[in-house]
Order: sequence, then structure tokens, then C-alpha cells
Amino acid sequence: MSANLKYSKSKRTSFCKVCKDAGKDESVYTAHNIRNERNKVVCPLLLSQSCFKCTALGHTPKYCPQGKIDEKNQKRREYKERRSSNLRDSRSASYFGVLCVETEVEDKPVTTAPTPPSLPSYASILRTPVPIQAPIHAAPKIVVEKKLLSWADCVSSDDEDDDEFEEEDYDY
Repeated sequence: MSANLKYSKSKRTSFCKVCKDAGKDESVYTAHNIRNERNKVVCPLLLSQSCFKCTALGHTPKYCPQGKIDEKNQKRREYKERRSSNLRDSRSASYFGVLCVETEVEDKPVTTAPTPPSLPSYASILRTPVPIQAPIHAAPKIVVEKKLLSWADCVSSDDEDDDEFEEEDYDY
């Protein structure tokens, strides 16, 4: 069973580890704690100490917030370097890895090609005024009406053709 010291009936004694480790007298390190009830640093020795990493007062380099940020960034850089080296190694281990390796050019004179004249930027094009031209009217479209034909008009019935031939054949 753990005892909650905050609600303990026994009186808590003050003790400052920073002052004790610094070799201060017993009356000094038993007079205060490192932090108060609101978690604020109250140790006079710790408050007067300057951090080597960020030069701020009130903490040691081990608990420096700037140091934590620097360590985090350093770990990120190391991870990216390891990952990029792993990618390079896996590329060279493939069947066509030999083709990925670039050959070194030895003792060849380096010639620089003349650079083409720079083209105008988009912003400079927008800044130049453009003369406004009169609108050009398009010629009216000529619409030809289409004659609608029914499929029945295109197809003649066999009965009508037969009737015409019969009348022509027989003259009464």
C-alpha cells in the first residue's frame, strides 16, 4: 500500500538535494525543497545557476528545454542520414545497381556552355501595359434549314409500285 505524502498526517520535512550535493550546511539544505507546492523552483542555488546550453537561469543543462530540442533535431538528422544511406545501399545491391553508379570523369577540361539570355518573368510580363484593341465582330452564321424527311417518305410500298405497273400494262 503506497502512502500519499500530500495527505499524510505526518509532517513532511524539507530537503533540497541540489544544496546537499553542493556541500552546503545541513541547516541550509533542510530549510527548503527544490520546488514548492505549485511546482515552481525555489532553491536559491539552482535559481542562481546558469545553464551552459541556453545561458538561462534556474535549471541545469540536463533539464534544459533547448537541449531537448537540439537532441530531437540531432536524432532526426541521424535518422535521415541512415535512411538515405540505406536507400543508396539497396540501390547498389539490385541487379542494375551498377548502372546507378556514376563514373568519374578524370582530367577532362570543364567547359561551360554559354547561358541563354534570361526570359522575362511572369511578373514582368504582367507589369507591361498591353494596348486595348477594338473588339472584332464575327460574321453572322448562316443557318440552313434542313428538310425533315420521314422514313415512310423514303420507302415506297410494293403495292403502289405494282398498281402503277398494272395500269401501264393494261390499256382499257
